Amino acid sequence: MKCQTTELEIETLVNRIKTGDMDLQPGFQRGEIWLPQKKKKLIDSILRGWRIPPIHVVRSSNVIDEVLDGQQRLAAIRDFYDNVICVDGQIEPYDSSIAELDGKFYQDLPGEWRRQFLQYSVTIVRLTEYKPEEPAELFYRLNQPTALTSAEQRNAYIGVTRDQVKDLSNKFISLGASKELIGFSNSRLAYDEIISKFCYTVEIGTLKKKITSTDISGQYRRGIPFSEKCIAAVNDTIERFVECVQSCPDFKFT
Repeated sequence: MKCQTTELEIETLVNRIKTGDMDLQPGFQRGEIWLPQKKKKLIDSILRGWRIPPIHVVRSSNVIDEVLDGQQRLAAIRDFYDNVICVDGQIEPYDSSIAELDGKFYQDLPGEWRRQFLQYSVTIVRLTEYKPEEPAELFYRLNQPTALTSAEQRNAYIGVTRDQVKDLSNKFISLGASKELIGFSNSRLAYDEIISKFCYTVEIGTLKKKITSTDISGQYRRGIPFSEKCIAAVNDTIERFVECVQSCPDFKFT
């Protein structure tokens, strides 16, 4: 199987979809399942100029590109172009220029924004000269679910809050934290998850409030650092905890 990569502007993609040269729903595809808010996030990414994942298509015997992977993304682009969904200007991270477009459909956008949208390039990977079973195998591999944990998602927020938690997590490991010692490892940033929640609890100074992943993610996203007093307290607690566990070799976490 050969994989040929090209870049197509959205204007070309929409035209190909409307003329039938690109088929969004070949026999092996599922239906359109994205909810409007997820579609709006994709449009938001495009308006910001961020890159989106490539679209994989299979060149059929009648020279039609059948979408193998990327159907939902293309459907969202088509729906925005057709004025079915509008811009959500309140999607984080906040951008004042995008906020000015809040609630506007494609037809209502200023000319420069319409042109920017139409000229946005999407990577297309076209499969040719394939064995019958190869596209299906690639589809399966591309769509294996790999849901990110909350800690893994927050790890993408580059900033002082993440760095504080990362330093504490590394300190925890350097002191001897391991699966053998405390019953679980830092696989999938499990230590970061617990430490970030502990820091948040220390910072707000109460155990009565239920802490959610949204609370912590908001602090990461806004780049609000934990106070020096909080970090010092958590650091001291980590040291005392590891020391306590190591002093009781017969105690096992289960």
